[in-house]
Amino acid sequence: MTTATAPIPRSHKIFYAVILVAAVVVAASGLLAPKALADMLPWFVLPPLHARFLGAIYLFGALYMLGCLLARWQYEVRYALLLIALFGGMLLVVSLLNLGVFDVGTGPALVWFASYVVYPLVAVALVLRTPRPWPVDPAQPDLPRWARGFLLIQGVLVTALAVLLFFAPQTMASSWPWPVTPLLAQAYAGPLLVYGVASILASRCRTWREVRAPVPAMLAFAAVALISSIVHSGVFGAFDAVDVAWFGALAVATVALAVMTVGLARRLASGRQASMV
Repeated sequence: MTTATAPIPRSHKIFYAVILVAAVVVAASGLLAPKALADMLPWFVLPPLHARFLGAIYLFGALYMLGCLLARWQYEVRYALLLIALFGGMLLVVSLLNLGVFDVGTGPALVWFASYVVYPLVAVALVLRTPRPWPVDPAQPDLPRWARGFLLIQGVLVTALAVLLFFAPQTMASSWPWPVTPLLAQAYAGPLLVYGVASILASRCRTWREVRAPVPAMLAFAAVALISSIVHSGVFGAFDAVDVAWFGALAVATVALAVMTVGLARRLASGRQASMV
């Protein structure tokens, strides 16, 4: 068996399933019961829009993990473990930098810290056990140039935003489209950094199958964040340039990622039909 057709190990699948379940809990709470998520994470100030935005972030993670579970080959998920480690590691660092806001003796805080210590460690351990070089898709390149270009631009912009949120949370909190605390602004940095890095890595892919996990997940985040922002548009205050940029960026991302997801679905469907002939 060649490296290009290396199957995904069962241990990886189990880990993806565990992350999927954890992400679904947060995503469902944030999107469907925002007050429940606010009670679950009392160290954050989470009015409904904040909770739903956090839910959209975890929906991205949940659908990414679902895509990894549906995949068959390593080349389809070769960045997933690294992104899990980055996601958990960043949230752990932010939490340690703001340790004073946590009541570390309570159950929710213990679960929070345990999760973001264990998940990155397991992800790194699985990466170290995965044979190298990283597998590549053996198929002919078919991912359009415009799609790769969009993913690269999106990745650079979101990564830059994440860096600013992490290193200048006070400034970014005062500039955010809706009122947020510096702690929450800094907490957004980790997930958005993962989103940005995932976009950059996806822009380097050659085929549709290589982006089958991240692209639909990105679409879900962009669309749900846009819808949530429209539903809670009253908290944005004066519709200034920052607000226009926020809604415009989410709208453009939703359209572009929707077109990519349709192309991905068609390509996978045609591939299945060809294999049945």
